[in-house]
Amino acid sequence: MLNSHIVKNIISKFFGLGVNLINQIALIPLFITFWGVEKYGDWIIISTIMSFFSMSNVGFNDVMANKFIVAHTENKEALCRKYLTNNYILLIFASIVCLLGLSIFVSFFDIEKLFSTKVTSGKELVFVIYFLFFQIITAQFSSVLNAVYRSVKKTYIAFYLEDGVKVIELIIMLICIYYNFSFVLLSFLLVIPKVVLWGYKILNIPKYFNYYFTLRDFDFKILKNAALPSVSFMAFPAGYAIMNQGFTLVVAKNYSAEILILFSTTRTLCNFIRTFIGIFQVSIWPEYSIAYGNKDISKMQKIHRNSIYITVALTSIIGLGLLVFGPLIYNIWTNNQITFNFDLMLVFLCSILVGNLWYSSSVVQMATNKHQSISLFFLFFSMLSLFVSHLVINFNDSIIYIVLCLLVLDLPLSIITLTQSLKLTNDSFYKLVFNIKI
Repeated sequence: MLNSHIVKNIISKFFGLGVNLINQIALIPLFITFWGVEKYGDWIIISTIMSFFSMSNVGFNDVMANKFIVAHTENKEALCRKYLTNNYILLIFASIVCLLGLSIFVSFFDIEKLFSTKVTSGKELVFVIYFLFFQIITAQFSSVLNAVYRSVKKTYIAFYLEDGVKVIELIIMLICIYYNFSFVLLSFLLVIPKVVLWGYKILNIPKYFNYYFTLRDFDFKILKNAALPSVSFMAFPAGYAIMNQGFTLVVAKNYSAEILILFSTTRTLCNFIRTFIGIFQVSIWPEYSIAYGNKDISKMQKIHRNSIYITVALTSIIGLGLLVFGPLIYNIWTNNQITFNFDLMLVFLCSILVGNLWYSSSVVQMATNKHQSISLFFLFFSMLSLFVSHLVINFNDSIIYIVLCLLVLDLPLSIITLTQSLKLTNDSFYKLVFNIKI
């Protein structure tokens, strides 16, 4: 059903899945035990707000990676080098702008009050913010070179490298949690693995593609042509920020620290499904781009169908497993320090099961830079769902109804995305369901 390159990518991502499980699930009881509810609540708020800077590349990495793969398929090496260089130039510019904006923010605003931290001082927050910012920016510079791995069907190498760094970060987290190191030292140490990874990629990339950075490769026309799809790509992290960080901040503002942790941990447990499905999304992405560069629509259709079949089956199986074993897992996971809410988990699962279709199908459009329409829909419905949550909380303060607002995004977006992806792959819903081949 899936070719060997996709299988290698999937296998490599299962390694990353194990790392993420430890990072997202196993660490939480340690956070609560060693840090306490208030300090862990501070870390959730700080890391949530800082994740907004992941949008600072304005989607350029993804657009340029797609363009690089197509150009590499057509043996246009000079153009490939221009794509990488212009990607770096835009990232440098975006980083400077963000750094200036961040400096103004911490200088003129009471960040301790704005972040509503319980035990973290404003002075400590300043250092943590800067270090977390550099961690995010360094990761973006490093990811530019992933386009090379993807173009030569070595995506799994990039996966192993990045997930290997996550293992190092996990070890750092464990040490800092156990010895109760400050947030400042923790955030500083987390920058180092990202810097080392970027340096390694720079030395390793020449094995697959002869690239060197030079300003002679700067081409404003490339930046101009990539502007619209790049800005459109930015709608995805913006939408995710609204859905994840936005809802987290709404809960943090209106509920206690214990409810915030309940919300965050339950979402993390249920998002295991989305993490699992994400393995297939990122593994299949390069194959779509290569097939598109070769104008092989039938191959794109085959990949799309198989990905839908696999992800729907996996989502259903894992979701059923969580319904049965979720309460037991959660109580063991949190060491019974947070009261489990079955209804909350059920609503999160409903959102994820419905949203699986758009999450899985959207990769067709993203891998071919045909995502402008769906990205705007995603951003619109994300904002609408957050707006609805504000209305709902005025009439009912149950956390269940806040999570139900996620369906305002997932239901319509699944219908729209699947429709557009079927059109792009010259397929139909009827043929998809009954597996009728052309």
